[in-house]
Amino acid sequence: MIKLDPFKASRFISHSHLQTIFGEIFGSSPKITHRLKSINIKLQDDDHLVCEHLEGSSRVVTLLCHGLTGDSRASYLMRTAGHLNALGHHVILMNHRNCGLGFGQASKPYNSGSGGDIGEVIQHLRKIFPKHKIILYAYSLSANASLRLLSEPEIFFSDKDTGYLPDAALVANPPINLSRASDLLGSGLNRVYEKYFIRGLNNLLKKQIHAKLVNPDRLDLKKFHMNMRIKDFDNHFTAVYCGYKDADDYYAKCSTHKKIQNIKVPTLILTSNDDSFVDVQDFKNLSGSDHVQILITDGGGHLGYISGQPNSLGTYRWLDYAAVEFTKQILSR
Repeated sequence: MIKLDPFKASRFISHSHLQTIFGEIFGSSPKITHRLKSINIKLQDDDHLVCEHLEGSSRVVTLLCHGLTGDSRASYLMRTAGHLNALGHHVILMNHRNCGLGFGQASKPYNSGSGGDIGEVIQHLRKIFPKHKIILYAYSLSANASLRLLSEPEIFFSDKDTGYLPDAALVANPPINLSRASDLLGSGLNRVYEKYFIRGLNNLLKKQIHAKLVNPDRLDLKKFHMNMRIKDFDNHFTAVYCGYKDADDYYAKCSTHKKIQNIKVPTLILTSNDDSFVDVQDFKNLSGSDHVQILITDGGGHLGYISGQPNSLGTYRWLDYAAVEFTKQILSR
């Protein structure tokens, strides 16, 4: 079992919304961008995505995956990359389809069920690093997609395929019940986050249309506006371009709250008891697994986790500390 120091929120920003907001907009990232090298990966459907490699010296590759509307330069990925690289490990920062440096190289969008893409990246990394362990770190949307890969890989890969699973995984704040997460995003103060996501999704859609990656004739563009809901976007775009009947079909097929017990890879799931759009009750109701450890913190919001006291890294970022400590303990087994 992974043992972590308990998270204790800063008393000045203990509220879940403050944790989430301050966690996103405050704090510097390490100056490592000049050391990053691009890796272009061709997927089975001929789309491409681009990862960034921060070279290390150990026999460990750490793969970091961003959340909705993010990319490989997300601050939480860059901070974690710096800490893991300081341990000597290779770091791979993944961009989902048409995100970051990979914009314009994919005809299909990513979504909360894109576990196959993560698995294909792992397969590619095993060819580059055949003798290395690969540890996966996934956040928010990517966290749920990773749980889908871990719990039902047969959806993406045949019996002949190998090398698509990591040796261990840490997933943070996964929206394991997508329908519930969608409902919560549209309620109360959470509408602020929903508008933030909708702005990013609509802007990406406009860029994709301009780049002729998306055919606007397949869409009713009048339905895409700032006051639309996440479920509206999933009904009118995600379902259309990802092959689902509608948003409800997408949520039912890609939610992972009923599949966790199938996971066979050592996995740590982190979430907080006050994440405002990922319901903690879904984690309390999960069926058990010998390979999965669930840690629910007292506070922290959604990927916030700003502590009141510095941790062993000398920072106030508990999630960064958790990633480093998880890595050390997994490798010591």
